[in-house]
Amino acid sequence: MFSKIARIPSNELLGPKDKLASYNEYLINLVTLHIIQGNAHKNIVEAKIKSKKHYDKKINPQLFKPNDHVLLLKGPKPGKFENQYTGSYEVLEILN
Repeated sequence: MFSKIARIPSNELLGPKDKLASYNEYLINLVTLHIIQGNAHKNIVEAKIKSKKHYDKKINPQLFKPNDHVLLLKGPKPGKFENQYTGSYEVLEILN
C-alpha cells in the first residue's frame, strides 16, 4: 500500500552523516545563507523593476477633459458576446 517507510524517532544513535556541524561551521553556513538570500532578494527587486519598465513602454495613457463622454469597462467579462462597456458617462471634473 505505501511504498515509503516512515522513520520514527527511536533510541538509535546518530550516524556520522546525521551529526551537526561544529559551531563555527554552523555560523559560516548561516552567514553564507544570509548572503545568498540577500542576493536573491536584490535580483528579484531588479527583475520587478525591469518588468515594470517593459510593461510601461506599452501603456497608452488616456487624457480626459471635463464634458468628455466616456464608456466604463465592466468588471470580469460578462459573456463572450455581451457588451463589455457601460454607459456613456460625462466627465465632470478631473481629480489627481
